[in-house]
This record gives sequence, C-alpha cells and structure tokens, in this order.
Amino acid sequence: MRSKVRHHNDGLKKRCSCSRREWRKCIHPWHMQFHYSEKHFRFSLDVVASTFGEPKPRSKAEAKNLADRLKTEIRNGRNPLAQPAARPVVTGLTFGDVVDRYLVEYAGKLVTKSGTQWSGQHLRPRTAEQAEYHIKTLRQIAVPAANGKTVRLESKPFTAVTTTDVKAVQAARRSHGAVGCNR
Repeated sequence: MRSKVRHHNDGLKKRCSCSRREWRKCIHPWHMQFHYSEKHFRFSLDVVASTFGEPKPRSKAEAKNLADRLKTEIRNGRNPLAQPAARPVVTGLTFGDVVDRYLVEYAGKLVTKSGTQWSGQHLRPRTAEQAEYHIKTLRQIAVPAANGKTVRLESKPFTAVTTTDVKAVQAARRSHGAVGCNR
C-alpha cells in the first residue's frame, strides 16, 4: 500500500485545477498562507504585488521571495498591506476660497445688480443669510500660524486647518454664548 506523501511548499500554492507538477507552467496566480502568533494570514500574491506596484510573480522563486518579504513584515508586527497615510492634496485653496464656494454652491448665494439673493435650493433664504453672517465673522478670527504668529482664518490653506484652529475660533466666539460658539 502506498503512503500519502505530504508536500511542503512553504505555504505557497495555486488554487487551480492544474496538477502540482504543472504549477511551474500554468498561468494561474500564486497564493500563500502563513500561521504566526496564533493568527492565520492568507494572501493572493498577485493582489499583493499589484498593491506594492510590482510585477506579479510568475515563477515559484518569485512567489517565494514575495512571500518571504510578507512573512518578515508580519513577524515584525506590521501589516504588509497597510497603505501609508494618504497625504492631503494641496490645492492652494484657502479657507476663504472654500467658504465662498460653499455660499454659492450650497447656500445658493446669487449676487445681482439689485443685491444679494438666495436661491433656497439647499437652505432656506433666512438660514442662508445667517450662515453668511457667521462665516463673515469666522473669516476675521485670528488663528495660530508658524513661528508664534497668527493669521486670519480666511487666509489659512484649507488643508492646514486643524483642531487647534477650531479651538481658537471657539474661544473667540465664547463671549457670544454656547450657541454662537458652536456656530
């Protein structure tokens, strides 16, 4: 009676109907599985390679090299597929530019020869007028800037507005009560 032979492929395999003998030649993607620190990790190496911006592994040696890199990352306590934090796109828009667009596109501000009118599309005209009043006030508030200086909120780059700026605005508006502060 013939005994079953266990194959150890270092956690590499292909999920296709091709025989193990044909894996070297077949076009199907490589997969890996890895058990470490009581956790199971399974990856499609084609997906991992695409995530890393690398060519997909075609040979077993290429798949093994990629799998070894993933195992090293896991052993070092890092998620190998974690995307680096996306850096905000610097558009050059200031807080003032963004609120101007808000007033026109959302609040429905229309400046005509006879004065300012409100379309009422998303906000009722009276609510839109109040929003404009509060935005005018916000624009003038001084918020912290580099080297211990301050700048008006309207001139600060929109992508650079932080929690510290929000707290500075709240502190400046606190004398108007909680409602004025939160607006």
